[in-house]
Amino acid sequence: MLSKLDRYTITECLPTFAVSLGVLSFVLMMPRVARLFDLVVAKGVPLYDTLTMLAYSLPAILPLLLPLSLLLSVLLAMGRMSADSEVAAMRSCGVSLAQNIRPIFLLSFVVAILTGVTSVWVQPLSEHNFREALQTSVVNGINLSAEAGTFTNLAKGVTLYAARVGEGEGTLEDIFIHSSNQPLAGAVITARKGLISSGEEGVSFDLEGVEISQIDASGQLRRTTAKESIITLPIEFTERTSLRDAEKPISTLFAEGYGELDNEDARVELHRRFALPVSCLIIGLLGASLGMHHSRSGKSRGILLALAIFFIYYALSSLGTSLGKNGKVDAGVAMWMPNFIMAALAIYAFKRKNTERPLPLEAQLFSSIARIRGLFRGGMK
Repeated sequence: MLSKLDRYTITECLPTFAVSLGVLSFVLMMPRVARLFDLVVAKGVPLYDTLTMLAYSLPAILPLLLPLSLLLSVLLAMGRMSADSEVAAMRSCGVSLAQNIRPIFLLSFVVAILTGVTSVWVQPLSEHNFREALQTSVVNGINLSAEAGTFTNLAKGVTLYAARVGEGEGTLEDIFIHSSNQPLAGAVITARKGLISSGEEGVSFDLEGVEISQIDASGQLRRTTAKESIITLPIEFTERTSLRDAEKPISTLFAEGYGELDNEDARVELHRRFALPVSCLIIGLLGASLGMHHSRSGKSRGILLALAIFFIYYALSSLGTSLGKNGKVDAGVAMWMPNFIMAALAIYAFKRKNTERPLPLEAQLFSSIARIRGLFRGGMK
């Protein structure tokens, strides 16, 4: 049963958590939003399909945004309570630091569950659905319309010119096609007439009176003629490849990482999915400890601390990923290393703050930041 103090502390964190999650999601999604809506303009992809792909892409960033939003909310809430002397009042009433941190741990546990569900199940499924939807949308959005007497970019690497529109529906006459895609890279295709269509494999041409000119590996020009020919040119995103590690379910990653394949990348991805949820518990404890005993400028310091801590965690995670995939360090050790380091820092910070001692260089660091902030404010006046 939560006490009034526990509910008060959690209530202080929740608004900041929600706002942080929304703002950070918006900021990180903007580059992908720009690329997706470019498909609406350049490829004619329906807006509904674009919004669907946008919804599929959101879970990919949630396993990182949930811990960061938690860290921001905890630091700002505890910093505000310390700046307003609420923590000092609690301590004078016999409320220990462990009791202050208990509701933070409960909140961190809930966020850890959300992160685990997203990281283990939702993210792989959404990554796969996003790639499938993107491939389908690009294929269906190929510009199959061609105006007589003009060059038309059907798709990336495929250019069409037709002198006239034929009598039959969709028929073109005196066709010129240039392809920069394999297997006809650099080829020039001419035909008396033909039809174009799109499918799973790319752009398909049903041609009559065909001649294909292409320079071979020896530098010789080769010409091939045929009365009738169906030519399919692959385009970007249409190739159906095997699942990437980010799209694979846990069972597949475990089988590949610790089975006959002995796949290092699969082991790294497997440990990453379980390490992220646990990091929420560690980050909650660290944020609560570091958020204590701030001065009146606790909010700005909380934001700075959150960014610094998350940058360090992300750098350690990237280093672990690189070491694990290269086989220099065991995948489990590499991916859990950031949690071990952050856990040690959290325990150390908790012990220092429990005895009301600041961390080494904490006062000097923030006084320097305050002076720099003052100089900027003075320069703007």
